[in-house]
Amino acid sequence: MIAVREGWLDKSWRFAETGKLQALRLTRSPFDRRHGMASLLLDTAGASPFEPPLRIRYLAEAEARALHDRLAAAMDAAPTRARTAA
Repeated sequence: MIAVREGWLDKSWRFAETGKLQALRLTRSPFDRRHGMASLLLDTAGASPFEPPLRIRYLAEAEARALHDRLAAAMDAAPTRARTAA
């Protein structure tokens, strides 16, 4: 389970199960590159089409890459319905 707190004035929590992750992307804006940071974008199965992907921002680049690798490994290891139905 991944939990991210978002917002500045209107703080809220968003959650994602690692077993429902479908896409994972590491991004770096010019600001991020200048300060050695990166962001992770996570898309999950069953998410509302009107809801933006879960975003983990302002991570140190090494930490973001390590988390990306861990989540990618969890995505590969997680059974999906297509794999278990066969």
